[in-house]
Amino acid sequence: MRPRASELDPRLWRAVYALAIITTLGLVLPLPSKAFDPSKARPEPWADPRRRAIYLFHIARFVEWPVTAFGERDTLHLCVIGQTPVARALEEAVKGRRIHSRMPLVRTPVNTAETAGCHLVYLGVEQSFQLRQFLRSLEGLPILTVGELPMFTERGGMINFVRTTKKLTFEINQEAARRGRLRISSQLLRVASKVRVGGGR
Repeated sequence: MRPRASELDPRLWRAVYALAIITTLGLVLPLPSKAFDPSKARPEPWADPRRRAIYLFHIARFVEWPVTAFGERDTLHLCVIGQTPVARALEEAVKGRRIHSRMPLVRTPVNTAETAGCHLVYLGVEQSFQLRQFLRSLEGLPILTVGELPMFTERGGMINFVRTTKKLTFEINQEAARRGRLRISSQLLRVASKVRVGGGR
């Protein structure tokens, strides 16, 4: 089944669909065949890890990495630290898909020391104790850092998921992305709830 648009930030979906029309790329993702039963989950619609997986997939498609970040590899490594449900949902979401003509590969490093070769690293709420080490070890590298933690973008993270009453939105630290030589699409910047253009160390 596909998630209902009402459960996601409508501005993100509008940008995704607009880009799909322009580039003739189909961006509607199939989700796992098992139906989502709200009675067996937390009541908040943003609680489903598949929402994060879909956001991570689409966000990656709006980011450009320098060629030197890949070498001769034809894969784009999406790394999820300590969030097994999100990693599994992301594996399902990217199955049979490509990002910038590259095959996405989901990895689950257990700590920041194992993030070598990652192009995107997601750190969830359970890893808040690793935040300082996480950001310091990846600063200036062409790795898109995505989190869901208080002060994540203020401390140098690039994209932070923010929970609202019924939706999952995100903030962007554009300056941190520039330091990592990453280019974030203006379309993604427009749908962010907040864009930080300076500081953020």
